[in-house]
Parts: sequence; structure tokens; C-alpha cells
Amino acid sequence: MGKATSVRKRNSKAGNNGQESNQAIHEQILRAILNHSIWPGEKIDPQKLALQMGVSQTPLREALSKLVLPGYVVHLPNKGYYVTEVDGRLAADLYDLRLLLEVWCVEHIKRELIAEALPVIEKAALGFREAVENNHSLEIFLENSRFHVAVASLCGNKVLVSLLSQIFEFLTLRRIMSAPRYQEGVRRSKEHQTIIRSLKQHKLIETRKHLVNHLKGLKPVFVDSPGSSETIKGVLKQDSQRSISLGINPQSLAASRGR
Repeated sequence: MGKATSVRKRNSKAGNNGQESNQAIHEQILRAILNHSIWPGEKIDPQKLALQMGVSQTPLREALSKLVLPGYVVHLPNKGYYVTEVDGRLAADLYDLRLLLEVWCVEHIKRELIAEALPVIEKAALGFREAVENNHSLEIFLENSRFHVAVASLCGNKVLVSLLSQIFEFLTLRRIMSAPRYQEGVRRSKEHQTIIRSLKQHKLIETRKHLVNHLKGLKPVFVDSPGSSETIKGVLKQDSQRSISLGINPQSLAASRGR
């Protein structure tokens, strides 16, 4: 009886370790997608990616399959896996949804959450300014996302904040992000500081006004920056640090997204 219990415990531990390993692979691929180590629209070669990550193909393919359901990866029959690419129209729709959620969140800020969240908000604002100084378009977007999610978290609604975070992640799947001009980036950084000051003073009506004005000025950056749906063929850069890059048919991607 004791031996049977011991075997069950070992099997249970092995199963848990396997689940943790699969989750780690899933998270690693997702990070690679969101930081553009694997480009939007790029084909994912499971064999090469497994070698790069030092894992077997079976859990890697399982991780890719799990990324299909939330929409980060597209699986085209007889063609393989591709990173989802957000076109201008979808980016516009996502941005409108972001605006609705973020304004609702700031309208329902809980004063008791402000003090705890301020260090996170200020850190993101500083990261944004540094990214502007370095003219790093992806870092500008990521730090801006962190800032806005942190502000939205003050509403205390974890479901809405999670949804807002996912919207930012999908907006990351634009192939080309135009970094704002330096003066424009500086202006946005100052707007971040204005929002922070109004939060510190608990002037929530002013916070909402400043945030809405700030958001209105951001939409063209996400929506108007050119995506590879217009130049999908022949524009993917080869990179020895990445797996094979291959353009995909935007009509096929759109169809698969619609299913």
C-alpha cells in the first residue's frame, strides 16, 4: 500500500512538472511574439523553434495550438502556424474598444487603490520617456501600454483590466509601428505626468479629462502606421536569430480570423 502511494505521488509530481514545463514553453513563445522576436505574419517552423528553445516538438506544438484559440497564432491547414497580424481595420476596432474600457475604468477609480498603484504608474511613465529618448518604437508602445493598464487597474475590476491588457497585446501584432517624433513623444510623456499629478491630488474628474484628451491623440499612430497587409510579399526581413520568415496571404489570414 505504501509503495502504491509512493508511485502515485511520483507520477503526480511528474505530471505537475510536465504541466509547468508546457506552460513555460507557452509563455516563452507568447513573449517572443509580443516583443517581435517572431514577427507578425511570420511563419513558425516548429522544428527550428524547438531546437532554439531546447525542447521537444510535441509540447511546443501543443503550446502553439493553445495560442490559436485566443488569436495570437493562426493555423492554416497544409501550410502551418503563423503569427497573427493585425491590419489597420482591426487595429481601429481594437482601439475603439480600448477607449471605451479605459474611460470606464478611470470613471470608476477607487481612491483607496491609488497610493499602492502610483509607483507602478510612475515607473511605466519613466520607462516611456526613456524609450522616447532612445527612439525605440516597440518599447515606446510597451511602456505606454504598461502605463495605461496600471491606471485602468485603479478601478479594481480585474476582468476588465485583463481584457484591456489583451487588447494591448493584439495591438502589438501590427507589423510596423511608427515611433512618434521626438517632440511628440516628449509631449505624451508630459501628458503622462499630468495624469499622475491629478491622481496624486485625487482630482478624478481632471484625471478623466486628461486621459481622454491623451487617448484621442494616440489613435492615428496605431491605425495609420502601415501594416504588411499592403506589402506582405517580399518585405519580411531575414534574421539569423529568428526562424524562417515567410509572407502569408492576407485574405487567408482574414478568413481564418473570421472563423
